[in-house]
Amino acid sequence: MADTPFSSGGDDEDKEPSPPNPFSGTPFEQMFGGFATGDMGGLHAVFGQLQRMFSPHSGAVNWEFSRDLARSVVAQSPDPSPTSGDRSRVQDAARIAEQWLDRATDLPAVPGAVAVWSRAEWVEASIPVWRQLVEPIAESVVAAMSEAMPGEAQQLAGPMLGMLNQIGSSVFSAQLGQALGGLAAEVVSASDLGIPVGEAEAPAIVLSNATNFASGLDLVESDVLLYLLLRECAHQRLYAHAPWLRDHLVAAVADYGRGISIDTSRIEQSLQTLDVTQLSSIQDALTGGLFDLEPTPAQRAALSRLETALALVEGWVDEIV
Repeated sequence: MADTPFSSGGDDEDKEPSPPNPFSGTPFEQMFGGFATGDMGGLHAVFGQLQRMFSPHSGAVNWEFSRDLARSVVAQSPDPSPTSGDRSRVQDAARIAEQWLDRATDLPAVPGAVAVWSRAEWVEASIPVWRQLVEPIAESVVAAMSEAMPGEAQQLAGPMLGMLNQIGSSVFSAQLGQALGGLAAEVVSASDLGIPVGEAEAPAIVLSNATNFASGLDLVESDVLLYLLLRECAHQRLYAHAPWLRDHLVAAVADYGRGISIDTSRIEQSLQTLDVTQLSSIQDALTGGLFDLEPTPAQRAALSRLETALALVEGWVDEIV
């Protein structure tokens, strides 16, 4: 006999397998996984996340929810805080890197001391930059979702249109939080994505990721750390010497975002074949590009400018290091 309505009881072999999570592979997998297990603690966490997800917020992104979701994704795996010994080790390596760069380039070192981050600290430090990069895209996505509604539907929606916009904003915020949580497990430095995050003119290393990166190579960890710091400090020197570069990259992202539109006819065709009674059909639709956006010529041009600028940055760093 089961002790609670949610306990299966009996031996392990008598237990029925957990139902598949229909949101697997989507931004909502992290949030709704608790429904598949019947775990009450997990369900309470899900409802708490839903409440934060749809809480009132200004702007096109619910940044508090995105940050919390990103940190919850990070918390699914070990994320040790750097110790004083870790910081001393990184600072010593950074001094060697700066001395080497002094001989390799005329661009001076930045004044900020090197920071050593955990993954969660990278999430917190990167939010201001993501605001600059993501807000234009989010605003365009939410606006495109509203504009995609036929005029008659907009009139029928009336005051509900604002709520629909908030739902679109919340979905985008969930996607962003999931993506940031995934990136936090991969990036090794403040400049790893091309645009430095965190405090201006201050290099930073995500030490646990740098250690994991080194473990996959047949090299001494201290040598790998020195190489990563050489690249990080070189990025910081370049962006400090050419402050217009960051604005150029942000403008290219904004130009890309302004061209976003939704092809409702393609979505309608896909929905005609959707079997809402089958979870696998819903999952296939969510992960199969149902809501993918086809780039316009203007967006392709903006993307080309962005790729070219990032390639030039990485090419300069490769040449120096």
